[in-house]
Amino acid sequence: YVYLGGDIRNLTILLLLTFGFGQDYSLQFDGEDDYVVVPHNSIFDFQERFSIALWFKHTSDLHERYIVTKGRDIHPGSTHRYWGLRSNSSGTLFFEIITDQEGYQTFNINPSFELNEWNHFVISYDGSSISFYTNGELTSSEPLVGNLQNGGYDLSIGYFPHTNMPPYGYFFKGGIDDISIWSSALNLDEIKIYMTSSLLGNEANLVGYWNFNEDSGTTVIDQTENGNNGTIVNGATYSTDIPISGCTHPNATNYDETANVDDGSCQYETVQIGHQVWMQENLKA
Repeated sequence: YVYLGGDIRNLTILLLLTFGFGQDYSLQFDGEDDYVVVPHNSIFDFQERFSIALWFKHTSDLHERYIVTKGRDIHPGSTHRYWGLRSNSSGTLFFEIITDQEGYQTFNINPSFELNEWNHFVISYDGSSISFYTNGELTSSEPLVGNLQNGGYDLSIGYFPHTNMPPYGYFFKGGIDDISIWSSALNLDEIKIYMTSSLLGNEANLVGYWNFNEDSGTTVIDQTENGNNGTIVNGATYSTDIPISGCTHPNATNYDETANVDDGSCQYETVQIGHQVWMQENLKA
């Protein structure tokens, strides 16, 4: 090697920091005509269990904006809506699904999500019930039985396919990040782990994972070995606005000013006022 002077260890650390970590991105949708299409693959034809996990940041009027779906809007309207997740005009999420025993079913998911904030959401179906998790907490669980109905439609991200687009298409407005699809029913422990860490792409039962870290081009790469790459249509754009988990309370001893999603890790010192002891959390910043 060529000695440049100074401490070679400092140079080594600098090189690791410079080249060892890449920038993370999300994908931003304009709510007008852009979306992502992942071509149909039978690997997405689930039977009695599956899960979908993702981050989303909704910035629109909340009226029927589809985040991800497998189906198409063909008359009669519900017969080809195999499964799909969208927002409601009430500010809640809405999930639709078809099983061979119960037909077309819909679920209004409470509580309301935060507008203009990153939200983590998971759908988990185990063959007897369907559960919904918002930001690492169980929101609701309802009975549902039967095998999923499947068809040859593409996996659609950021819109709902319609024969007349636009004006129809129910285009999403905002950010979407880290979509993963599983052939198993994720439990709460798994959800909390995957919510705060990046997937490797080789996890058991993971059949598709798109982290949108390409930064350029029109191809979004499936990070699993299954190779179900998607195509950006009409210019959805990459953004450095991404979910960052950490402590977001400024009075906490481990406050992270870069975090925009509170992960429940905040720690506080106690403060004694007279004969009373207060957590620093309860005092004004």
